[in-house]
Amino acid sequence: MSIINLLNQIRNEEIVLPAIQRDFVWSEDQVQRLLDSIMRGYPIGIILLWETYEDIQFRTFVKDYKPGNLYTYHENTQRRRLKLVLDGQQRLQSLYVALYGTLEGKSLYFDVLSGQDSDDVAEEKYLFYFATQDEANQRNTLVKEELGKPPEKRARDFTLQYFAKVSDLFAKGAKEKKDFVRELSKELSLADEDEVRLDVNLSNLDERLSKDDNVLRVSTIDENLPSESPYRKSESDVLEIFVRVNREGTPLSRSDLIFSMLKLNWKESAEALPEFVNNINDGNSFDLDTDFVIRCLFAVSDLGTKFDLHLLRKKSNVEKLRANFEECCNAIRATVDFVQTHCWCLSSRVIGGAYTMVPLKRGKTRQWV
Repeated sequence: MSIINLLNQIRNEEIVLPAIQRDFVWSEDQVQRLLDSIMRGYPIGIILLWETYEDIQFRTFVKDYKPGNLYTYHENTQRRRLKLVLDGQQRLQSLYVALYGTLEGKSLYFDVLSGQDSDDVAEEKYLFYFATQDEANQRNTLVKEELGKPPEKRARDFTLQYFAKVSDLFAKGAKEKKDFVRELSKELSLADEDEVRLDVNLSNLDERLSKDDNVLRVSTIDENLPSESPYRKSESDVLEIFVRVNREGTPLSRSDLIFSMLKLNWKESAEALPEFVNNINDGNSFDLDTDFVIRCLFAVSDLGTKFDLHLLRKKSNVEKLRANFEECCNAIRATVDFVQTHCWCLSSRVIGGAYTMVPLKRGKTRQWV
């Protein structure tokens, strides 16, 4: 399956993210390097999907990603066929913002004149970078200004470059691409070898994204099984697959796994926890996170302070966490207010770390200290 085929399914909300998935965490550099690998024809791994008709909580991919996005979760009450991403979210989300959206308000641009071989194969060969249109235009203008000077007066580190938005390039038809090559060659007075590289780069971009099925492989659990088939995996099976995959690859933190299990059995937590974390950090630098809140919940629910995945296999323990959530959040708010009001402190570093503020329940009177 080609990359564009996958991304079109994402755009049509056929491929979605289960609530157990963590946030998008890749940096600009990681996304840019991913595109370099694709242009080189390097395999970028396997995407693991689960095809299901279950009424399971999910969210769609984000087209225009910004840190701190709060997600909206949906229920598959109509039991339509969905493909849930169990492994490969970071790569798919990266490709989705690169080709169809933005990352922190910036679009992905491609230096269409890059691609020359170098002595160090580890160096990025095909150059991509996230920028606003003004930033890209400024770079291209500087190149034209340098080209207008005699060679001996150009900047010592001058490199022939031209950045074009990837989404614009991919939207061009065959004739438009030929016109683009001809016009840019004339505008920059390109040598024959540079014009050839430009033409090859455009063809290569289209080939890797639209036609090459070997760069990104897809494995789909329960693919094409009838909805009522007894051989379909259960939610518990899929959660176990998710945990094992993420333990063996780039591991999720233990709190990420705990949060994933919570979201499976306590659907409201998928939105309630991130929303609370976002609100509690407003106006201060305590940087409380989901890990902090979950540890507080574990402590006040008499589940200890050690994250134990097996504890959440019992529904009764999940009910304890659910029952204590609102009261625990109120206690955290009260603690933050106390530290700000009476200690005149707005940063956790001053008090030796955020965990100094963990509120604890004392005795049957449910006092918080």
